Amino acid sequence: MFCIVSTAQTTYYYKLTKKKVSGVISENVSGGQFITIIKDGCYESDKEGFSVNHGKIKYNRTENGYLIYFGPTYYGENTMVQFKSDYSSFNIKTMDGDVYVYKRATPPAGVTTCSLIRKPTPTTTPSSQPFIPPVPVTTYPVTTYPQTTTSSSSSSSTSSSRPTTTTPAKRVCNRCHGTGRQEKNDGTCFGLGNKYCNECNQTVPCSHYHTTCQLCHGKGYL
Repeated sequence: MFCIVSTAQTTYYYKLTKKKVSGVISENVSGGQFITIIKDGCYESDKEGFSVNHGKIKYNRTENGYLIYFGPTYYGENTMVQFKSDYSSFNIKTMDGDVYVYKRATPPAGVTTCSLIRKPTPTTTPSSQPFIPPVPVTTYPVTTYPQTTTSSSSSSSTSSSRPTTTTPAKRVCNRCHGTGRQEKNDGTCFGLGNKYCNECNQTVPCSHYHTTCQLCHGKGYL
């Protein structure tokens, strides 16, 4: 049985407050998860910090003020977990694009473990596997053909007849307007509020960020 216990860890309880499934937002939700934070990751646990055997979620990077983790959760083997920097709330985003919003809270009386725990996958013994005979591989002879050659006079005639090319003039990228940067809003921080953008010098939704222009690849011109 897989179990995670760390000497340097902090366990918080998070209440499910909102979800977006198949594009539909709903606040008719309930339940919560205990999350134990360790040095290089986190995992779903019980109140005492013992893993509920979903596996370890590994820290990946810090992006736009949010801590990004990837790994197995109740919702799937490869989910993105996006924490606020103070661990006061987080989102779980699945491979299908569904998002679940959790906020830190006091656990209800009597609640000692996660409300959502996956059932263990039953294992099969080798004896129960049906025997599948190997499929014979049929090989076929390869037919080769003689290569044709062209005379030097023909190749020189071809090269001399090629039109000359000119380098097109540069023009300002119409997507980033010459800055080499473009705005994006990917929606991954659904439910985490607004933030201040240093490039725009204004308050923007938390899903807003800037990245290298995909049209001019950061050059500012085409």
